[in-house]
Amino acid sequence: MESKRQIISPLLIKNPVLIIGGFATVEEDFEPLVSELRSWCSPISILLPDGDMEIVIKKITCFLDSLGLEKIPVIGYSMGGRVALEIYRQKPDYFQQLICLSTRVLTDSFCIKKRGAFEKEVALKIIELDPETFFNWWYSLPLFAGYTPPQKSLQAKIRLGAKKLLEQFKRLSILKQPPFDPQFTQPVHFIYGQKDPLEKDMRDCFKDALHPIFQHTLPACGHLIHLEQPLQLAKLLKRILT
Repeated sequence: MESKRQIISPLLIKNPVLIIGGFATVEEDFEPLVSELRSWCSPISILLPDGDMEIVIKKITCFLDSLGLEKIPVIGYSMGGRVALEIYRQKPDYFQQLICLSTRVLTDSFCIKKRGAFEKEVALKIIELDPETFFNWWYSLPLFAGYTPPQKSLQAKIRLGAKKLLEQFKRLSILKQPPFDPQFTQPVHFIYGQKDPLEKDMRDCFKDALHPIFQHTLPACGHLIHLEQPLQLAKLLKRILT
């Protein structure tokens, strides 16, 4: 489990908010957002631990238990949003509110065949390309709307290595998760960048939901909303959580 090193004791944590990273997320990715959030909450950012979904869930919940934290808001980015949703599904009393950033979910309109072909392509790229070349290709995808993370983040991602990238991508594949079942009692918010193709894909998925599901759009950004628009995202998160 990777977490911010300044977290020492539950007694020091006021207004905690958990942030779960996504595929190939590094701590450097969340520095701009965390900096904006600190004025009104105590953000605890963690990277996805190694393992399949069940192991990842166990590690995250054990981490929170070790800090004595329960019923706190959680923000999951992309793959981390799916992990948070699965924790919520299995342990509905664990979180106070759930916010998913740039998260795709397995809905009735989801094309499993198309996704399977995409995941095979990504896995092959991870295997065949060196990490630097892989990330050059990865961030050229339409999902990211022409935005590339800062060099500091890219270098940290490259250091992850191909083996870790491949294992994380395959073990936490959306194809290994159950279909999205919006049986929520606590509010769930989905936030997408205006330039992210997911914003349009997910727009109508929740409009008829009888449960407290909300979708928000952040202008002038793609999939990496926490890097592209950290200030605007922080303002939206504050409106949702306070």
